[in-house]
Formats: sequence, C-alpha cells, structure tokens
Amino acid sequence: MTPKGIPQQLGPKLKAIRLHLGYTLEQMAEAVGKTGASRRTRVHEWETGKRQPDLTCLLAYSRLASVSTDCLIDDHLDLALGGAQS
Repeated sequence: MTPKGIPQQLGPKLKAIRLHLGYTLEQMAEAVGKTGASRRTRVHEWETGKRQPDLTCLLAYSRLASVSTDCLIDDHLDLALGGAQS
C-alpha cells in the first residue's frame, strides 16, 4: 500500500476477476450494480487505479469471485480465483 493506504494491487485484482468471469466492462458494471452512461468507464477507472470503487461495489466483486474483501484490498494477499465462474 502507498503511504495514504491505497492498495496498489486492487485495480489489477478487479480486472483479473472480470476477465476470469469472462465479462465485458459493461457486464461487470451491471453485475456490481453500476448504472448510467459512464458505468463502463467507471469499471475501467477502477481497474487502472484512476478511481477507487465504493464499499458496495467491492463487496459485489468479492461475492462474484468468492473471495474475501480482505483479499481484494490487501496487497500482500494473492487473489485465488478457482471457483469464481458463474
């Protein structure tokens, strides 16, 4: 994590989840409950680290991937995506 506590691996982990599920940016946005014209852009910004998702979206990602939220936000924990396909 950076000195401000922002996880550096969150974006890559979120992208790995989306790709593991075979979702497009649009499908992922819908799956985590984002609506509106910019929802696809929002997911892309999370994956590239330009923005951070809110807690509700983090929880949705963790449930989709069957991983804990700790796994998503802790840079020292690896993301294991064995059974996340739906």
